[in-house]
Order: sequence, then C-alpha cells, then structure tokens
Amino acid sequence: MSKPKFDLAIYMPLAAEHYRRSGPEGGGAELQTVLLARTLAARGLRIAHIVWPIEDPLPPEPGMPTVVQRPPFRGGRRAVGGAREALSIWQSLRVADASSYLFRTGRSRLIAGALFCQVHRRKLIYAGAHDLDFTFDGAPGTHGPPSRAALRRTDAIVTQTQQQLALAQAALGKDHLVTTIPSFVEPVPPAEHKPEAFIWIGRLAPYKQPLEYVRLAEALPDRQFRMVFMEAQDPAPSVVAELRAAAERLPNLELLGRVARRRVLEVIERSFAVVSTSTHEGMPNVFLEAWARAVPVLSLQCDPGGQIARQNAGLVAGGSRAELVRNAGSLSQDPALRGQLGANGRRYVNAAHDPTLVADQWMLVLDQLQGTSGSGP
Repeated sequence: MSKPKFDLAIYMPLAAEHYRRSGPEGGGAELQTVLLARTLAARGLRIAHIVWPIEDPLPPEPGMPTVVQRPPFRGGRRAVGGAREALSIWQSLRVADASSYLFRTGRSRLIAGALFCQVHRRKLIYAGAHDLDFTFDGAPGTHGPPSRAALRRTDAIVTQTQQQLALAQAALGKDHLVTTIPSFVEPVPPAEHKPEAFIWIGRLAPYKQPLEYVRLAEALPDRQFRMVFMEAQDPAPSVVAELRAAAERLPNLELLGRVARRRVLEVIERSFAVVSTSTHEGMPNVFLEAWARAVPVLSLQCDPGGQIARQNAGLVAGGSRAELVRNAGSLSQDPALRGQLGANGRRYVNAAHDPTLVADQWMLVLDQLQGTSGSGP
C-alpha cells in the first residue's frame, strides 16, 4: 500500500445509522465512535469511518469524517461465511487506507483487523466497550484464544474505566500500551421536566436481564415503567414474547421498543432514574446521558468502575431485588434525594467526560503511536 490517505480509520459498521437522514435509533458504543470521529476531524486529522451501507445518507458537511461504506454482511455460522466476512472486512480496511485503525467491536472482526495491520504494517487500536472485552475465563460471552491473540497484536488498547484497565493488564501484561480514556458526553442543560416514569434502555441480551425490570414493575404497581429495547443477535426466543405478555397484564409497563435517539433523550429527561438490571457493563452511554441531564441511575448490581457509588450519583442494590424495589420507591417519592444524586452525576460527567478533555487524551494516544514503529507484541 502507498502512503495512507487517512490518519485514522474507525471500524464500527453499526454506526451507519448516525449518518442517515432519518437519524440513529440507539447504540452507545456506536455513538462514541461517531463523537470521536467528528471531534478528531474537527481538530484537523484525516478521519475515515467504516460503516454498513447507508440507504439515505446525510450530505457531507465541513468537519465531518469521510464515511466508507463497507459491503453488506456476508458471514454466517459456517466457515465459508466467516471467510467471506473476513474478506469484506479486509477490503473495507484497504479502501479506508489509514495509518492507524481503531476497532470498537471484537472477536472475528478484530482478528481480521489484526492480520490486516500486521501485513500492511499499520497501527491497530482497540477500544473496549464492555468489561467482558477483556475477560478470558471461558464463561459465556467471554473471548477465546483467537481474540486474546488479536488483542496482543494491537499497538494500543483504550479502556473506559480503571476496572477495565486492570482486566486488560492482567490478560496482556503491563508492558502493553493500555490506557483509560473516559467516554464523550455532549453538554446539555439539566432536565426540567417533572419525572413521569422509570426507564430501561438496552439490547435484550441475557446479561442485561430485562425480565428483572418486569419484576420491578410488578412490585411497584403505582409507578410507571418504560422500556426502550433493541433485540440482540441471538436473544432467548421467549424474551420478546414474555415482555409483550407482561405489558398486557401490567398497566404500568410501557414497551417503547426501538425508537429514535432524540426520543430516547426526551424520555430520559422525564424519568425518575435510568434503571440497569445488567450483571456486567462497560460505562453505559445511557448512564452518562442521564447524569448529564441530572437524572440519577438505579442499578440492580452493576456499578461500572464503581462510579455510581463513588460519585454518589445513584443507588446500587447489590444484587438484591428487594433492595432494588426499596431504592426505586425512594427515588420516586423523594425529590430531594433524586435531585442530589442527579446533581452529583451531572457534576461528575461535566468534569470527567468533557469532550475537549477526552479529545486531548485521544490525541495523546495517537501522537504516541506516531512516535513508534512496527506492530504490537
């Protein structure tokens, strides 16, 4: 390959919806890559964003990254399908033609990216979106030997939290370039609407335990509960049916399904709290967007990086359903408590997740890579 056309190419196919005229419908990891691409492009870097084909693309605007539309998904569960998909990834990376490539998606995609960067002597960055991205204990949802090998071939790894940093260093060794950079949060005014309901937002993946939210709604019939959800690639067959059945018998449970991002933000502003029933998370974008609006977080057991407790920005039930119910009751009945927790969260994100400060940290990583040669260990 000749001299690269771009300084950085970001591989995140699902970010395509952020470049549609009709706008996005969700996805925190995808949004983070869009904010990163736009911020770095605004600083004068040549940025390419590799995404799925876009049916109704936005017209190019000054300061926007260059969008590279990769071929449609060609894979599958068979080896032949996997090989076709790997070839499509390879082709899209070649079209993007960058000095460095950033992946915020794992497994087979990162493996293909690692091989490409090794062959063409380009830099490879992996940005984790979940604690499980750095877990190799054989548990369901964790990564196997090929993914560990691909991570070892990266030139830099960026984690969201100190907890992820520790996991990555334990798996790869402290000699690997691993750093923590907080996610972006777009500055917004605090919510001024009177709260109407609780809100659960996420994919219907097993580790997110959406049916625990239904149990919470059952326990508090005089409170309103809303759900924004996207079906996972391989959800339990009965989950959607169970949610619909629950909504039919529970007048206080409203299923919004998949809605436009602007509508999600409106719903957050009118919520007592954003509720998480997940067993594990990275640093959910919905937490950050809630805190930016001075809306607290209510969690069954997951506290990413310990920030909910450390910042006193919400309530964590320690895995206890009974405690989750008590906490939800407190937040809905005590405006002073809700206001204090929300204000703490807003103060935290404005200090730690400021777009300018986050961009400065990304620029430092890219500058470090430009000062090194060769591929990762």
